[in-house]
Amino acid sequence: VKGDFGIKTLQLDAWKVRYDYGMEVSKPVNGQMDYNHLWFDTLQLGARNITYHMNNASVHGEITHGTLKERSGLECEKLLAHLCIDHNHLQLKELWMQTPHSKVSGKAYLRWNAFEPLSNEKLTADLRAHIGKKDVVCLAGTFMPKEMATAYPDSALRAELKVEGNVDSLYIHICKMNFPQVISLEANGWACHITDSVTRSGKLQCEVKTHDLRLLKPFIGMESLHLPPMQLSANAQMRGDNYALKGTLNEGPGTVNLNAHLQLAKMAYNAEVDIKDLQLHHFLPNDSIYELSGWLKA
Repeated sequence: VKGDFGIKTLQLDAWKVRYDYGMEVSKPVNGQMDYNHLWFDTLQLGARNITYHMNNASVHGEITHGTLKERSGLECEKLLAHLCIDHNHLQLKELWMQTPHSKVSGKAYLRWNAFEPLSNEKLTADLRAHIGKKDVVCLAGTFMPKEMATAYPDSALRAELKVEGNVDSLYIHICKMNFPQVISLEANGWACHITDSVTRSGKLQCEVKTHDLRLLKPFIGMESLHLPPMQLSANAQMRGDNYALKGTLNEGPGTVNLNAHLQLAKMAYNAEVDIKDLQLHHFLPNDSIYELSGWLKA
């Protein structure tokens, strides 16, 4: 077809690829990515059936394999995907990316104007991930405190996300995260007319269970604070500038119930908190404070 171009197979082999930003001297740190200084010892990419259609500036192709090794220790062993992109949309099918410690798979479809009101276009995403400790610590780089990296458990983080819609009608069908020994989260909900402060509405339901949260202590900055296993159930809603939140926190024999409302336009709020048999010494074991029960309205 006139104006169409194609490549049957494409193979890229690069043994040394280096990216440096800034004038500072880079010091290699094993296990931590330095995004200002990326040094790839091995970079390979294979593709086939690549076509370019001039009439709509679209590119189609299949990534048959991809590997890379970065000096930090990050290594991609396998990359597969079907890709289609033009000035109207992006489509990613049969994605599979694998490292020695992690796996990511799924598919996604995005119309570029899905973020514009009244466009009737949409985005969809169906993704699953299994991410190991070494990859998390490596990708976080220097942004992760050493104390958190040390406390980070060896178990892999598992996540699943399935969403569809646009700014006028967005649905979160599945949002799951399971970090064994630390925390698990499951949420679903919907939102309409997100960019319109008058007509927007939505609802979100969330269930969270925590276990060992010691790795969060470097961010909290309170060494004396202990975070015991807890369970949280929450339901949030919005309608225009009005927001509502109902939630229940359970810890051992103790419960905390919250019912709150916020009117953003008037900067007005009301909240009720009902606390029963909350064992404060589970949170502050070094203090002589034990049980708390009470009711507060504001």
